[in-house]
Amino acid sequence: MKFNRFTMKKGGTMKTVQILTSLILALCVASPAMATLKISDNFSVAGYLRTQFDLQTLKDQSVNPKSESVIDQRFRLKSTYTVNDNLYLVYYAEVDTQWGLKSKGNVGGGGQAGTDGVNIESKNVYADLKIPDSNAKVRVGLQGIADEVFEGMVIDEDMAGLSFSTDLGGMKLMVNYAKLNETEKTQWDDTDFYGLIGETKLSDMANLGLGAYFLDVNTTDPTAFLQDASIFWYGARTDLKLGKAGLAGMLIVQSGEIDSQDTTAFMASVKGNFSLADAAKATLRLTYFSSDDDADNDGAWYGGHDDLGLGMTDMTSEGLMIMLKDKWICNNGTTAYAIEDGARGGYGMIGLTGTASFSKLPNDLYLNLAAGAFMAADDTKDGDASTKRQGNMIGYEVAGQIGKKFADKFDLSLRGAYAVFGDFYDDTVTNENGNPDSPDNVYKVSMMINVPF
Repeated sequence: MKFNRFTMKKGGTMKTVQILTSLILALCVASPAMATLKISDNFSVAGYLRTQFDLQTLKDQSVNPKSESVIDQRFRLKSTYTVNDNLYLVYYAEVDTQWGLKSKGNVGGGGQAGTDGVNIESKNVYADLKIPDSNAKVRVGLQGIADEVFEGMVIDEDMAGLSFSTDLGGMKLMVNYAKLNETEKTQWDDTDFYGLIGETKLSDMANLGLGAYFLDVNTTDPTAFLQDASIFWYGARTDLKLGKAGLAGMLIVQSGEIDSQDTTAFMASVKGNFSLADAAKATLRLTYFSSDDDADNDGAWYGGHDDLGLGMTDMTSEGLMIMLKDKWICNNGTTAYAIEDGARGGYGMIGLTGTASFSKLPNDLYLNLAAGAFMAADDTKDGDASTKRQGNMIGYEVAGQIGKKFADKFDLSLRGAYAVFGDFYDDTVTNENGNPDSPDNVYKVSMMINVPF
């Protein structure tokens, strides 16, 4: 997540000081995990306030989709204290509120009448150290760890860990370690994540990224999604600049062992980026996830899996809201039918997606459009005829967003999406007579207010 930093300067207005002081004091009083922060030239804050008015239908086990409406709000405040030129400390707080519902801890009103809920969460708490007389950096604590090379296809989540980065002969090198779970401190039953990423510039026109990741699951918790797994992901990405166009390609291979079964899978993607004009851009992307065609192994795709704590962040830049994960969600959840039912369901997935964005429209409006078509790589999984679907077509989606910024930062937009299910879902639900049938199409509409600072 990128932030526009707002830094306190000497000679700032009294109004600005009062606003920032109020924010910091509120966090200090409500959150015992947060130490008192001194406002000075070395202190800065950034974040956003986002409110969404959502109306959507969800694919259900019956023909008629489930209707849902919610007003969903999220506030994030990232405060940074610069100790000196080589060290700074970060506390990143979050307040989630769904209007009309209690706070997450069920303490106080939260979004209900009376509001005053106990709902401030510590999202990140870490120290950043630049090792003196070098280009190396170390980050220790609760932090966001992401496979930046692969756009979150493997991991993009907040976790307790350590990150190291440096430059070696023109290559940027990053090493990550995180502990995702500790069942019993007296037993070897951790879930640990390790990452190694390298990026280098091949020429003025080409960049190369390499990545290798390892997830080691050892848990005695019977409710865990996996109890015993050793999963590797490794791959490469290249980016080419061709004038006003660009081309990005990636390949990620998955291997290892899951609950005593071998796992083998891969995904590949090619994406074109086009600058049609100064205020108009477009993308076109082809993505492939392999299918699980053998009952003797587990060939489903596990990269980015939310139940494993990896974030479920794959393909959030395609502008879609139903077939892929909605980039702008707060607390209301997401569907991502193409990834969940196709790639992670063992059937694989082939997706063709495209976007177009236009800024500087009349009245300072902006417009974002997106579309996608998705099909399973195979209509059968595990080589088992009983899993055969009626067809390969998962479905189609069209989506759009139109908005305008007021007072420079108050971003008001209306987003909407409509998805049509294909024959992959035929006879997977029941009708009012209890007979097999096909699910109805679904939609999502959201009015969003987003205020970054």
